[in-house]
Formats: sequence, structure tokens, C-alpha cells
Amino acid sequence: MSYHYTMCGLNYVHLQNGYRIHSTEYGEGVSIEHADALDRAIAATLLRSHARLRGQEVRFLRGLTQRSQTEIAHRLGVKRVTVARWEAAPETPIPGPADRALRIDAAERLFGEHSLKMVVDQFPEIADARPAPLLMRFC
Repeated sequence: MSYHYTMCGLNYVHLQNGYRIHSTEYGEGVSIEHADALDRAIAATLLRSHARLRGQEVRFLRGLTQRSQTEIAHRLGVKRVTVARWEAAPETPIPGPADRALRIDAAERLFGEHSLKMVVDQFPEIADARPAPLLMRFC
């Protein structure tokens, strides 16, 4: 059994472990163990992915890096409304140059300068394919 982890904002992440379902006065609740570390592991997987980033990944990475739409727009050389439009279309891939710039920005912010080579090495493999479903096993 796995848990569909929609709280991260990505519609294709399932957890094999690291969660607990429990009863609350409002109904069924879920506790995620080490949610911050889990989100960083998901981000690392996204940054290494060969699928182009889509609106939902933009929103996820923006939230994880604690940047506003205005900050992301400035860093990518686009208007804030462009970032908002990407996020409003969760299944639509963003343009290639913006994809690469966002990966570099997020990798540096989340994992430091040493992670940039890992991200840049993926650039030739990035394609319009949809991301594969993620089944996360978190130890």
C-alpha cells in the first residue's frame, strides 16, 4: 500500500513508507515523517529528471526555495505574470531556457554550488516527456 502524497503539490508522488494514518476529531489524518527532508529528496529527483519542468514543479520548487513569483521571475528574466501563468497550468512544460535556469537556481539554493554540475549534466537529456510517477521510499 502506498500513500498519494498530494500535500507537496505534485500529482504523481506516492510514499511507500514514512507516513502514518491516524484518526482525528475531523476524520482521517496523515502524519509525514521528516517532511522537509522528503521534500528535498523529491526536489533532487526533479532536478535530475529528464522531463521538462511543468507548472506544478515550478510551484513546488518555488515554495521549497522560499522565493516569491516576483523573485523567480527576476532570476529567470521573465515577468511575474509569466511565472503565475506557468503555475496555473500544472501539466504544461515551461520553455527550455527557463527550465534550465530554474533547475540551476533551485539546485544552488537547496543543495549548494557543488550540485550545479549534476544539474547541468542533465541538460542534453531533458525532453518534453511527462515525469514518471515517483514512489518514494524514505528511510
